[in-house]
Amino acid sequence: LSYVKGHLAPLSYAADVEFWADTDLLGSQDWEARIFAAIDACDIFVLLVSPHALGSIFITETEVPRILDRQRRNASTETPAFYPILITPCGGLDGFDWLRTPNMRPKDRKALSEYERTAGKNERDTVMASIVNDLAQLARKLPAGQAQPTPPAPGQTPQPTAPVPLSGQRRIVDGNVYMPSQASNRVVLEIGF
Repeated sequence: LSYVKGHLAPLSYAADVEFWADTDLLGSQDWEARIFAAIDACDIFVLLVSPHALGSIFITETEVPRILDRQRRNASTETPAFYPILITPCGGLDGFDWLRTPNMRPKDRKALSEYERTAGKNERDTVMASIVNDLAQLARKLPAGQAQPTPPAPGQTPQPTAPVPLSGQRRIVDGNVYMPSQASNRVVLEIGF
């Protein structure tokens, strides 16, 4: 997770993106309500695909169907964007119908962990940089602040409207101060442990 988040961090400046991951939750917070609120408000849903993520009933039977339901209600397989990144090799990928429609990265379904990362060669960083550039292009094509919480589908429980805890704080990078705009695109990172 820290590897992926580290590479994605420049997007918060280059493409006016704010990230949220369930690892940002604090003790005593209503984790399910905050996860649902983040999914319901995001522009891009990044799923870090691993055996753990695909083995998580909550991810595969609750979170992914929730994002796909938003796409159906928006009459689009691209709004919000569902962006799976294959982190480690997984058997049975073809058993998940919802992984067939989005254009999973890295290309050719080769997991990030399978790319060489040695002193003289760092293919993994090169591939991850390509993914970051791809996400930046995707985020720039979205109108800033596009996501509005999609009303829950019939039978789904409405979630509290409390704001999802995104950074929104000033950041100092190389001596420059950056203030995320109030109309940033929202990206939800989902990781299964």
